[in-house]
Amino acid sequence: MDIEKSLQVDAIRTRAQMQERLVDVASADAYMRDPALQERVRQVWRGEDGDAGSASELFIEGIFPAADGEASIDGLVAEGTFAPALRDQLARVDGSMTGRPLYKHQREAIELARRPDPSRPVVVVRAGTGMGKTESFLLPLLNDLHSRPRAGRRRGVRAIVLYPMNALVNDQVERLHGWMKGQDACRLFHFTSETPEDPRLADKANYPTFDRSRVRTRKEARENPPDVLVTNYSMLEYMLIRPQDAPFFGEDLSVVVLDEMHLYSGTLAAEIALLLRRVLLRCGLRHEDVMWLGASATLGGDLKEFSAALFSRSAADVHILEGKKTRPQLAEPVPPLHDPAPSDVQDILPSTPFMDEGGLVDDPDLSAAVIEGSKALAGRSAWEIAKRRTRPANALADMLARAPIMHRLQDQLWRASSGGDILRLGKLSEELWTRNTAETRTATERLLRLGARARWTANELPLFPHKIHFLVRSPVAPMACVNPNCTHPSDYRLPNCGPVLSNSHEACSACDSQTLPLARCRSCGEWFMAAVYSSSDNRFRPARDWREDDERRQEDEDEEGGPKSIRFLKPADPDDTAWEPYQLADGRRETQFAHARLKAHDTCPTCEDGKFALAQLGDTAGLGMAAETMLASMPPWSGADRAWRPAEGRRLIAFNDSRPSAARLGPTLTATHEIQMGRAMIAECLRDAALSDAKLARLKRTERRLLAELEDAEGAERTLVEQELADCRSEMRAASAGGTMRFWLTQLKAHKLTSEFFEREKGQFHKAADWNQEQWEANRDSIRQRLDAVLAREFAVPVPSILSLETTGLGEVVYPGLEDLSLPERLAGLMPSTTARDALADAWPGILAGLCDTVRMNRCVTFGDEELDRSASYYPVGTWMSLAASGPSVSSFLPARPGETRRTRFAAAVLRAAGVKAEAAQSLAAILLEAAFAQLIGCAREQALPWLEHGERGVGRNVAEGLRIRFFELGLRASQDVYRCPSTGTVWPRAVLGCAPIRGSKGGLVRMGQDELDRHPRVARARHSYLHEQAFRIGLWSDEHSAQLSPEENRRLQDLFSKGIRNVLSATTTMEVGIDIGGLCGVLMANMPPGLANYLQRGGRAGRRTDGASIVCTFARRRPYDQAAFDDFQSFFRRELRRANVMLEREGIARRHLQAMLLGDFFQVVRPLDAKAGAMDAFGKIGAFCGVLRLPYLDEGAMGPVDTQPATPIPMGMRRPEPWWSREAEPDLAAQFEHFLDHLLRDGGQVRQQALTLAAGTGFARQAADWDSFIPGVSAHFSASVQEWRSDYQRVVEQWRVESESRGGAAKFRMNALARQARELREATVVEELGNRKFLPRYGFPIGLNSLVVNVGKDGSDRFKLSRDGSVAVAEYVPGSVVIVGGQFVRSRGVQRAWGSDQDDMVGVTMWRYQCEDGHSKCLPVLDHSDERCGVDGCSAKMNKRPERLLVPRYGYATAASDAPSWFGQRQRVGVVEPIINHAVGRSTASKENYGGLDGLHAAFLENVELIAANAGQRGNGFAVCTSCGYADSEEVGKADGARNLPPGFERHLPLYRASGKPCGGAIGQATVLRNVTFAARQFTDLVRFEFTDVPGMDAVSLTTLGHALAQAGAELLELDQREIRMAVDPVAAERWVVRVFDAVGHGGGHMAELFRRGSEWLTASRRVLHRSKGHDELCRTACITCILSSVSQDDARNGLLDRKAALRVLESGGTPRSSGLRAEAVTPPVGGSGKEDMLAALRRKREAAASK
Repeated sequence: MDIEKSLQVDAIRTRAQMQERLVDVASADAYMRDPALQERVRQVWRGEDGDAGSASELFIEGIFPAADGEASIDGLVAEGTFAPALRDQLARVDGSMTGRPLYKHQREAIELARRPDPSRPVVVVRAGTGMGKTESFLLPLLNDLHSRPRAGRRRGVRAIVLYPMNALVNDQVERLHGWMKGQDACRLFHFTSETPEDPRLADKANYPTFDRSRVRTRKEARENPPDVLVTNYSMLEYMLIRPQDAPFFGEDLSVVVLDEMHLYSGTLAAEIALLLRRVLLRCGLRHEDVMWLGASATLGGDLKEFSAALFSRSAADVHILEGKKTRPQLAEPVPPLHDPAPSDVQDILPSTPFMDEGGLVDDPDLSAAVIEGSKALAGRSAWEIAKRRTRPANALADMLARAPIMHRLQDQLWRASSGGDILRLGKLSEELWTRNTAETRTATERLLRLGARARWTANELPLFPHKIHFLVRSPVAPMACVNPNCTHPSDYRLPNCGPVLSNSHEACSACDSQTLPLARCRSCGEWFMAAVYSSSDNRFRPARDWREDDERRQEDEDEEGGPKSIRFLKPADPDDTAWEPYQLADGRRETQFAHARLKAHDTCPTCEDGKFALAQLGDTAGLGMAAETMLASMPPWSGADRAWRPAEGRRLIAFNDSRPSAARLGPTLTATHEIQMGRAMIAECLRDAALSDAKLARLKRTERRLLAELEDAEGAERTLVEQELADCRSEMRAASAGGTMRFWLTQLKAHKLTSEFFEREKGQFHKAADWNQEQWEANRDSIRQRLDAVLAREFAVPVPSILSLETTGLGEVVYPGLEDLSLPERLAGLMPSTTARDALADAWPGILAGLCDTVRMNRCVTFGDEELDRSASYYPVGTWMSLAASGPSVSSFLPARPGETRRTRFAAAVLRAAGVKAEAAQSLAAILLEAAFAQLIGCAREQALPWLEHGERGVGRNVAEGLRIRFFELGLRASQDVYRCPSTGTVWPRAVLGCAPIRGSKGGLVRMGQDELDRHPRVARARHSYLHEQAFRIGLWSDEHSAQLSPEENRRLQDLFSKGIRNVLSATTTMEVGIDIGGLCGVLMANMPPGLANYLQRGGRAGRRTDGASIVCTFARRRPYDQAAFDDFQSFFRRELRRANVMLEREGIARRHLQAMLLGDFFQVVRPLDAKAGAMDAFGKIGAFCGVLRLPYLDEGAMGPVDTQPATPIPMGMRRPEPWWSREAEPDLAAQFEHFLDHLLRDGGQVRQQALTLAAGTGFARQAADWDSFIPGVSAHFSASVQEWRSDYQRVVEQWRVESESRGGAAKFRMNALARQARELREATVVEELGNRKFLPRYGFPIGLNSLVVNVGKDGSDRFKLSRDGSVAVAEYVPGSVVIVGGQFVRSRGVQRAWGSDQDDMVGVTMWRYQCEDGHSKCLPVLDHSDERCGVDGCSAKMNKRPERLLVPRYGYATAASDAPSWFGQRQRVGVVEPIINHAVGRSTASKENYGGLDGLHAAFLENVELIAANAGQRGNGFAVCTSCGYADSEEVGKADGARNLPPGFERHLPLYRASGKPCGGAIGQATVLRNVTFAARQFTDLVRFEFTDVPGMDAVSLTTLGHALAQAGAELLELDQREIRMAVDPVAAERWVVRVFDAVGHGGGHMAELFRRGSEWLTASRRVLHRSKGHDELCRTACITCILSSVSQDDARNGLLDRKAALRVLESGGTPRSSGLRAEAVTPPVGGSGKEDMLAALRRKREAAASK
C-alpha cells in the first residue's frame, strides 16, 4: 500500500487499498486449504456478487458554502448596527476578521439582536457544521455588551454562556478569550469544576495566568463579577444553591446563550428550562428582559416551538435563522470539441501543492500544466481565459467553471444536498457518463479531486468541495447453503452442499434453506459449518460469533475445540451412521421435511486437531488496518518542518462511543502498528545484511579443498591446514548464525525508521509550543534505548499459527553451538537399527534446535531484566524449564500429565521418520526427550552454550534443576531453508527429517524457495508488507481524548494534534461538537454511532474551514447494529433527526424544581451570611439535617454499658428569631423546614408569586396555583421522603441497641459494624437523599457517581479524572480491575475511605440481599430475618437464609500508591455485573388486566423502584475489604470469616496511600476485614412491569424481543432517544414470563407514568415497530436497524434472543399456544449421535398425539 504524497485525499484508492488489505490479511489469517474455496471466500469478501463485501460503496456529500450576508463587520459599523469599540478590538486581535464578509445568518443574528423592541429577542441559529454558527451568537453577545455598558455598581454577570460539556466549554473559551484579549471593558470568567478557588490554589496547581480581560479564580470573580460567565448547566445549578455564589446573580444579566441545543431535549430540556427560570427569579428579572441566543447543527423538529418552550418565551418572540447554503454560480459552459471520455480525466499534478502557508501558489509554469491537463473538459475559449492566470488553482477554477461535465456534477450534488441526502458514487458516475463501471467511478472521483483544488482565493471554499463517506468492516464469515440440491447459479459449491454466500444471507436466495456460517480448522484450514444447537426447540441456528476480537494468540495445546455450545458440521458420508438431520427450512433436528445429513466433529478429520474458528478476521486487527490505511491516505503537513512530525504530519481523528474503548484504541493502534513497523525494520536489516548464496558456496568449496589437502598433509603442513580448516568452518558458522541478537540491536538503532516510533512515556511531557527538531530527535534517542523490546516481542516466544518474520520465511532464530553436539550414546544404543541410529545422529543438532523452539514456546526465555521479562513480549517470560517438575514459574520438559504434548508428538514423529516403527517410536519419545534435556542442562551447567542459563528452582518442598534461554545471546539471520507443512500449510524456518513442532503437523515438511514463498497464499501478503509496505514506514502516534483525562491534558493533546505531533486522536464525545481543528481531512469512526446526529457531528470535524475534500470512514464492528448499518448505510443517513421537545408537561419535573426553590429559600433565611458550602453540601448532611442521635464506635478495650450519643447541635448563627422557628425542634432542621412551609402557607408573599412564575406552562401549573393545596402537598412529600430515610436509620439504631444488650463475644464487632453503617447513612447529603426520593432535582448533581482515585505523586496526579456512574463503575473500577487512561494501565486496588485521618473505616453503605428461589431480590439496610416465602408479585418461592452483603461505595474506588500506573499491561475486568431489582423499595401505584387490549397481559406501574448493579468479584465469592485503608481483593472462598483464608497477598498489603513502608493495620489484624462483600451501585427510577404468563405463544426469545419493541415504541411515542427507555427480562422460573420496561434517566423522568396511561397507543406503536412496512415484514426475519436492532439490543441479538416475527405473532394473534409445542429434549439424540428411525418415529408419535389434543 502506498502513502498519499499529494496534498489531497484519494477516496477511491483509500477504499480499494483498505479492502485489499483486509481481504489479504483475512485470507492469511483464516487460511482455507482448498484453493478454490479460498478464492470463493475472497470473492465474497470483495463483494463481487453484488452483496456487501468488506468495504461499502462510496457516498458523496456535496459541501456548499453558507449564503453570503453581503456585509462585513466594518460595514455594519458604518450602518450603526455594530459597536465601533468592539470592531476596533476584533481588528487588533485579527486584522482580517472585520473586513471578511459575514454569512447571511451571522448578519441577521447581529441585526436582530440590536432591534429596539420592548422585549429582548430570542435568536436561534440552525446551521451545519463548519458554517460559522459559533460566531452567530458570540458576535451578537459581545456587540450587545459593548452597546449596553453597565450603569452604576456591578449587579451580577451580564451574560451567561451555557455549554453542555466541559470539553466544548474549554475549546470555545479559548476562542472567546482570543477575541477579548488586551482590554477590560468586557471581562470573561470560565467557571467549571476545574476553576481554582483563589490565587494561592491557582498558583499551587500551576493554573495559567491571564491578562486583564479574563478573571482567573472564583474568589476574584465573586468580588468583582465579570461581564461574561461561561459554564455548563451542572455548575449553574450548583451556583444557585451555594451561598457564596450569590454575587453572580443580579439585575445586570442581559444575555443568555445555549450552544449545541440538540443535546437538550425531552426531560433534560425541561430541567434546563426550569433552571433558567430559577436563574431569572434569583436575578429579579423577567424573561422578556433578557436576550436569548441559541445554536445547533443537528436539531430536528419544530425549532420555533422548541425554543419558545426552552426559553419560556412566546413563539412570536422567537426568530429562527437557518444557515442556508448557496449554490456557487459557475461561468457559462464552454463545450469541448468532443465529449470527454473517462480516460480523458487526468489526475493533474497530484503531489504539487496549489496552496501553502502564504496563500495560493503563484507559478505560471504550473498554471500552463494545469490547462494542458484539463483541455479535454472545456473548449478553447476556456483555455484562453485560463491562460491569463499565473496561479494554478485559479487556472484550474477557470477551466472547470466552464466545463459542461462539471456543471452536471454540481447539479447532482446540489440536488442531493438540498434534500439532505448523499449520492452513491456509482449513481453519480452513471449520471455523468451514462454507465457505472470501475473506469467511470475513477474518472468521477478524479473530477471531484480536481474540483476540490480549484479555487479563487485561499480564504474561500474551493469550487467543488465535498466529503466522501464509506464503511469498512473486518471480513466476516461467509454463509454456506446446506442444501446439496440447491439451484443457486454460483460457480462454486461446497462438496455435498450448496453455494457459499455473503454474510447477509440468513437464508439461501435460491432455495430458501437456512444457511450456516463457514468455519475452519485453525491448524490446517479444513472447512466446516458452525451451528449452535438448542435442545429447547431441537434446532440448529447459525453460530454468529459476535465477539469483537479473536484470542488468536492463545496456543494452549491442551485446549480443544471451540465454545461447547457450537457444533462444527460437515456433510456425513453416505455409509456413516453417526449423522444428524438438519431440516433445510428452519434448521430443526428432524426429518419431517426436506433435510440434510450432517456430522458434528470434535476434531478435524484432516489433521486430528481440535481447534476451530469462524472464517473471519477479528475487529482489533481490522480496525488497526483501517486506521493505518486512512492515516497513510491523508495529505502530509504542508509546512517545510514536516520531516520532524510523525508520518510527516498526517492526521486522523478516530471517534469511539465508550471511554474504555477510546482509551484502549489509542495505545492499541500505536502498539499494533509499531509491531508491523518493527517487523519491517528487522526484515530490511536482515535482507540488507544477508549472506549471499555465492559467498556460502565459496566457503563450502574452500572447506572441500582443505579437506582434500588434509588427507596428504603431514607434520607442520598438516597443522597449518587444520588451522585454516578450523578458521573456514568458524567463518561458516558465524556467517550461518547471522549475528547475535545484540548485534542486530545495534543495526536497528542505526535504522532511520526508529524516528517514527513513539516514546509514550516521554510523550506525556510533549507540548505543541515547544516542539522542534531537537524534540523529534530526543524522541528517537529514547526509542533507541528500548529497541530491545522490538526484537524480544518478535522472536522471544514463537507461535507457529501466527504470521511473523519466522513464519513468513524472513527471519530465523539460530542456536549457536548445537551443531557441535552429538547423539548421546545411551539413546543411540536404543535405536532398533543402524539406519535409524545414523539418521538420528545426522539430525541430532536439528532435533535439539526444534526442542529449543518448544522451550521458547513455553516462555522459558529471559532478557536479563525482570522488568523486560514482564513487559517486553506479548506474554510475561522468564520461567524455567525442568525435566519433570512443574510449578508457578517452572515448566516440565516431559509431559506433566498422561497424554501427548507438542514435544512428545515432535519426538515421536522424528523417530518414525528415522525409521523407527510407530509403536516403538511412541515409547522411545520420552527417552529421547530425557536424553536431549540431559545434554542441554549439562551444557547450561558447564556454560558451554552462552545462550543457556542454569539454575535451581524451588518447586513445592523440592528443588529442581532448570534451564532457560538467554535471548540476546541467540543468533538471528535471514531465513536460509524454509519449510511448509503439507497438512496445515504452516511455514517454519527449520525441519528435521521432515518434522517440526507444529500443531496438527504429521511430518513431510517440504522445502520452499523464497520465490515460492512470495506466491504462497498464506504468507505472500505479509512478506510483501514487511518488505515493501509504505504504511509500515510511517509512525502512528495515537493518544486518547476523553472525559477521563483532565481538561488541561485534553487541551495539551488537542494542541499537539492540531500541529501534527499526534497524528491519531482517539476521542469520545468530547470532540463531537463544536471543536474546530482546521485542515483535518479524515475522520474514522471506530464504531457505528448510535444516531444520525452523532454521525453528522463527528463527520463534521473534517472538511471544515476551506478544506476541499475529506473522507469519513466508519468501521462497522462485529456487532449486529453496526453490521446492519453497513448493509444499508443510505437508510441510516436518511433517517430524520431526532425531534427536539421540552417536556414541561411532566408535573414531577416542575414539582421538584419548585421544591428545590422552597428549600433554597429556607436555607437562605437560616444560613449565616458568610456561609460557604460545596454543591453537594449546600443543604448539609442528612443526619445533621434530621437531627438524629449518633452511635458510638467502641474501642478495643471498652468496658461496661454504652449508650447513643446526642445529635449534632446546630450552629448558633442558624437560629432564627422568626415566630415559625421552633426551639423545641432543634437541632432537627427538617422539622424547621416544615414549620417554614406552614409559615409560607399563611403568608406566601413574594415566594408564592415566584412559584407561579416557575410553574407557568408546566404540568404542575394548576397545582402550584392552588397554594392551599400545594404547600401541604410539598410538606407531605417532604415528610414522607425524610421519614423513609429516618426509618432506615432507626432500624440500624434499634439493631445496635439489641446488640448492646447482648452478652455474646461478637457483640462489639456487630455494634461497630452498625455504628459504621449509621455513620454512612448520616453522612449522605441532603441533596443526594432527597434527590433519590424525587423531592429535589438530581439531573445536574454528581449523585451516584463513583471515581477511581489514582494514588500517585504530584507529577501526573492531575492528569486523570476517572469518574463514572455507579452502575458503570461497579463494572470497570472494582478492585483488581485494570483500566487504560492516557496510554497507561491503572489497577484498582480498593475503595476510598472518608476524608480525614481521624475517620477510621467509612467506606460505604451496607445492604443485605435476600433472594428467593425464583430470583426475586429484597435488599435491606440491616440483617433482617425475612419471611419464609417471597411474596413478590404473588411469588411463593422460599427465601434464602444467608443474605448477600452488598456494599455501595460512597466515595468510589482507589489505586494503591505502591502499584503505580504502568505503560505496559492489559485491560482487565473483574467479575460480572448482575442487575438487581430491589423489590423491597418502590410502590405499585396502578395495575391493569388485559393491558392495551391484549388478552392475558397484566401490567403494573411501579414508582421510585431501586435498581442495583452488583459485582461479586472474580470467582463470585465477593471481596475482602480492609476497613483501615480500603484495600480489597476478590475472595478465594465463600462463607469466609474473620482473618482466615484471606486472598493471597492480603496479609502483606500496604495502606493504599503509601508507596512503601509497613503493612496496613488491616493486614496484620489491627483492623476489621469485611468478608464476602459484593460491591454495588444504586439507582432509583420508575418502571412498568409486564407479565405475559397468560398470553399464548410466549417463550424467552419472544419475551426479550417484545421487551425491546416496547422500549423502542415508548421512545418513539414520546420522541425520545432510544437509550432513554430500557428493558430487563426477569429470570424465567416457574413459567412466569415477565419483562420490565424502565426509565433509564436517573430517578425517572416521568416517561413511564405517561406510557402506562397510553396503554393502547403503546402496544399499537410496538406492533408498528415490529412490522414497519409490508416490504420490511417480508425481508426481515429476526431483527434489523429498521425495527428493533440498535446499539441497545445488539447483545441480545448476539445471543440469538431476537425474533421479530415470533413477537409480532404474540401481539397480533396471541401466537401459537405452548401446549402444541414439543419439549424436544426427551427425544434429542446425543451430540454426534445417529439419526435412528425409532427415535424419529417417537418424535412423530408425540407430534400426532399433540395434534389430536
